[in-house]
Amino acid sequence: MKKSKTLRNTPPMIYYRLRPQTKNPKNATIQCIIKKGTKTLASFSTYIAIPLNIWVKELNAITYTETHKTEYYAFEVHKKNTSEIVQNLHDQKQDFTTEELKEILFKEETKYIFSDLKEKVLLHYTALIAKGEVKKSVLVHSKQYIKKFESFLNSESLTKKNLCNFSKKDAENFCDYLRKNTFLQPNTRRKTVQSIKAYFEYACKWELIQKNPFEFVEMPKTAKKTLIFLTDQERERLERYSFESNSLERVKDLFLLQCYTGLAYIDLYNLITQKTELVRLEEQPNDKQGFDFWITGNRQKSSSFFSVPLLPKALSIIQKHNGIQNVPIISNQNYNKFLKEVAKVCAIDKNITTHTARKTFGFYALNEGVSIESVAKMLGHSNIAITQKLYAQVLNKRIGQEMEKIKDLQTSNIILKITNEDKELLKNYSQK
Repeated sequence: MKKSKTLRNTPPMIYYRLRPQTKNPKNATIQCIIKKGTKTLASFSTYIAIPLNIWVKELNAITYTETHKTEYYAFEVHKKNTSEIVQNLHDQKQDFTTEELKEILFKEETKYIFSDLKEKVLLHYTALIAKGEVKKSVLVHSKQYIKKFESFLNSESLTKKNLCNFSKKDAENFCDYLRKNTFLQPNTRRKTVQSIKAYFEYACKWELIQKNPFEFVEMPKTAKKTLIFLTDQERERLERYSFESNSLERVKDLFLLQCYTGLAYIDLYNLITQKTELVRLEEQPNDKQGFDFWITGNRQKSSSFFSVPLLPKALSIIQKHNGIQNVPIISNQNYNKFLKEVAKVCAIDKNITTHTARKTFGFYALNEGVSIESVAKMLGHSNIAITQKLYAQVLNKRIGQEMEKIKDLQTSNIILKITNEDKELLKNYSQK
């Protein structure tokens, strides 16, 4: 093996040049070059990307603009640190190898990259799951969101970019990437950005970076969805219809069971399979409120406690199948698929899903005069504001119906003419 050549007493010179990005020719990444004379000692990327028009070649500098101030300051810090490292190496050791110089420079430049942060956060989530502080689903979803961010980093050649050099512009570019290069729904895009934002928040907390580049970056909120539920007429039509197909008949039973209990699919699944003790069917024959059976437990989604008395129609479905454990349950995906056919056969012109049944329960209960507080408890909402928000249109309708009583009362007692008694009263009052 050849020995590494040593540098002489002359201090190395530091230069910078731009390397245009393949997928975005108007932008370029700043490259750092360490030279002694005509010999290149080191050449590496600073991972700072800028538009070509703000680079001043003669000065090896970035033109300061409000839009790109993050890149400006990141580059100034980089120049200062690199200059100090090279000078210190030169002062401390007259002869040092090119490999030593590269090792120190690259170590400084790639101290923390996103893959390092990813590893730390995933380990942190795993520890929180072990303590019971975070659900396992958080880790599963987090890994899905990371894949989108890593795809973005690969497409922009940013996989080795120092965490502290990530800017707001990078965050905004990621949002654009999600919009243009993925088929994600708007809400999923928002959750993806929020998840990556949380990763960088941990980086700030652990003092890997000083500022979160996603701090002021938000995906626009989508318009509120219209609440989809079955009207009383649609629900009763579904009850009366007998399907020739056993599969569709079983799906009808599952759906109506949800309509009369308000259970989400996963909670109904837990009740039927009894694989967990989250949801239970309890017999209370001496119940003063007149219900022999109650479904109680904690929702899998939020762990919120709920308690629902078993209505006669829900009980009849369970008895039809000789017990809750015999009610046929299928996957959520197949359930939703069959519901499309059920809706078509029953002339229900709505895009119904398993969750429509839960919404139908809330609508049915409120429409029959059950208080919003009771509905919230039966649905297992952690906050009554959630129920109010979801069923705003139903509540507004009820408010209108109840205010009709006052309107009718006032309409029947409208005073068309001022009476002599009123005139005397007003006269005496004005003389006081």
